[in-house]
Amino acid sequence: MTRKRRFTAVIAHHSLIPTLRVIVVALLPPWLGYFFAVTLFAKNLSAISVPPLDVPLSTLMVVPASAVAFVVSVVLLGKALAHTPR
Repeated sequence: MTRKRRFTAVIAHHSLIPTLRVIVVALLPPWLGYFFAVTLFAKNLSAISVPPLDVPLSTLMVVPASAVAFVVSVVLLGKALAHTPR
């Protein structure tokens, strides 16, 4: 058995992988929906500039959403790691 196959077999039997799949499946639709909506209205949102920051509104919406999605991903991953048997 090659090293790559052995590594793949170990990963497949680890209990974290199914949990990660659940996390990805849970986060992917809202993430795609949000960015589809922002992309759909990007020209309209980019025409609006936020005065104190002088940044287009579309940018101002995408950056915090990315930060929130990252934090939620880290929290869910932390919970998944806390519940895995060692």
